[in-house]
Amino acid sequence: MRDLTGGSVSFTTHNGEPRYVAQVSYTDDDGRRRFIRGVGMTERDAIRRRQQNIAKRLASPPVRDSAPTLTVRDVFTRWIDSYGPNDISTEVRRKHRRQGELHILPFLADVPIADLDRERVQRFLSHDIAALPDGAWRNTYKVVKTMLTWATNNDLIARNPITGVKQRKYKAAVHDDDVLLIDKRTPIAFDLLNWLKTEKHKHYVLILFMFLGLRRSELLGLTWNCIDDADIDVGAKIHVRQQLAREKGRGWFIEPRTKNNKARIVYMPHEWWVDLMWHKMTTYPEIGDWRDDLVFRRDDGMHINYTDVQKIWDDVLDAYFAARKTTPDKWRIHYNRHLTASLMFHIGQNLQYVQDLLGHSDAAITLYYTHFTAEGKMNMINAYGDALEKGEWGRMAKIAKENPVIE
Repeated sequence: MRDLTGGSVSFTTHNGEPRYVAQVSYTDDDGRRRFIRGVGMTERDAIRRRQQNIAKRLASPPVRDSAPTLTVRDVFTRWIDSYGPNDISTEVRRKHRRQGELHILPFLADVPIADLDRERVQRFLSHDIAALPDGAWRNTYKVVKTMLTWATNNDLIARNPITGVKQRKYKAAVHDDDVLLIDKRTPIAFDLLNWLKTEKHKHYVLILFMFLGLRRSELLGLTWNCIDDADIDVGAKIHVRQQLAREKGRGWFIEPRTKNNKARIVYMPHEWWVDLMWHKMTTYPEIGDWRDDLVFRRDDGMHINYTDVQKIWDDVLDAYFAARKTTPDKWRIHYNRHLTASLMFHIGQNLQYVQDLLGHSDAAITLYYTHFTAEGKMNMINAYGDALEKGEWGRMAKIAKENPVIE
């Protein structure tokens, strides 16, 4: 080993979390450039850990040199096993394994990790899995990228071969529908909730809570200890800190974490809390386990799983459109989160609040969920025209407050 000099420290994202990364490069005995890194919460921690890793490297050869036959299958297994029980959910772990078994390992399993260069990765993405639908292709790309980034950070490979290899461009057709149909579905959603309440429908509160921005797993995993009673000053609130999950060999259970491992508090309008207390009077057969504490249950007392809730939603929409004698316009449950985001922006809420309400880690995801109504767009452009032609900037400011510009 020679030329172990200098080094740099940067603040970046490491395994999805903001961290300081201290790095130094050197040239090994074969003339190849290698890197040694240290990661920490502070710059000092990152440098200290880099020095510790330098000492280890000087004392022993790199893992890849001592295990030259390490394959993509080996790295994939080590990467999955590197996650602790609180790092990712069991569902995400299962999906990663499934993604590898179906779309990655059939093509790359026996390829030595040291031989996996950019050309081979590009061929894998452009030819081996080219026939996959856009969604499956994109998920496979993300899994491969995350795995190779982990391998690079753990010195199993010197350079990440997927660096510079871009995703193929596409726009989900379902998102186009979400944008185009926001004007039609918004009044339907309002009327649907009013109809359910008037009819005293048994699923009224369940449907109502779909418009609080909760994920399906969070909604179905709510237990009564997650609900704080109404307070005269701050009102009632929900602690979103768990979800309904499923694991092979274990079945359904309450997982004490959310999808992105971030708990949040969602406040309820007072009337919604009153409706929830009305729902609490519903009695169910006792099961004798965690299901007895669930806020929303089936008539037989069991939990409502993902298939159950989809059928409930479809049946409610069918009954609503039949009662209104109108042409059905059915949408998926997840779209109610889009409606929540759009309506929040429409009444003037800022991006940070809506991001927190939906539990998004990235503001860009929140913006993806947001679709402005035609009325809001027309009000803004008409006010803009008056401001330019007549100098009426006061109306523009009022409209802007009602339809905030997102930065």
